[in-house]
Amino acid sequence: MGKEQLDYISYLLRVWRSNGDETAWRASLQNPHTGEIIGFAGIDELCVFLRRQIGVISSSEDDAEPVQFDNR
Repeated sequence: MGKEQLDYISYLLRVWRSNGDETAWRASLQNPHTGEIIGFAGIDELCVFLRRQIGVISSSEDDAEPVQFDNR
């Protein structure tokens, strides 16, 4: 996201349990306009990404990085 202020962002959110582990959740967001899928190893990483997207935190405040998924 650039320095411009965004008023609306949309994603398709998917969440699932990792390998049947009831406490480990994975997540992905898909941009409906581009088809890009961004994967997350956990819910905390997802929340950090979303907070960055809306400008609540800067990317320098947290080192959690999303996992890129192939958009097929």
